[in-house]
Amino acid sequence: MVKSTTLLVAAIAAAEAAQPVWFRLAPEDRVRVLFALAIVLFLGFAFAAFAWWAGRWTRRYMNRPIRSSHLRDVQADDWARKPLLPREENEQGESED
Repeated sequence: MVKSTTLLVAAIAAAEAAQPVWFRLAPEDRVRVLFALAIVLFLGFAFAAFAWWAGRWTRRYMNRPIRSSHLRDVQADDWARKPLLPREENEQGESED
């Protein structure tokens, strides 16, 4: 036959196991767990804010033209060095060749 003390110890152990883990922790450990959860929450909000900012920054620069409109198409002689001064025109208004 099972002794009543054994049943009492088993009942206490079962009651402790039925409690949530939060209540079984020491107060110092509860503070550590709360602090860790607060850090995870803060990092989550920081990551979301960074993703939002990066998306806005990317969208701002995404629709810009790759080359500015004043540039012309690449020509065959674009590799050559250009003179610093433009060609002078003759007195008749024609450019010299």
